Amino acid sequence: MDIKQLDQNYSVTAQPAIADIEELASAGFRTIIASRPRNETEDQPDTDTLKSKAEQLGMTWYEIPVEPGKYGPEDIELLRTP
Repeated sequence: MDIKQLDQNYSVTAQPAIADIEELASAGFRTIIASRPRNETEDQPDTDTLKSKAEQLGMTWYEIPVEPGKYGPEDIELLRTP
């Protein structure tokens, strides 16, 4: 998993797998913002399973799905202030 730290409070990575959720929790991450729309591709991990795993590990889960190139100011504000 390639995690890019944008600032002291915000990092990004590609779609995590279930095992990645454990790695994120172990690394000290406390919140996940899922921005990928559900069922975007057939190989996408089940969002509810990822959310459940994150919550079991004490993480907060936010789901703010946006389609590339199809998001507006309200979507950006949601991503900024969950």
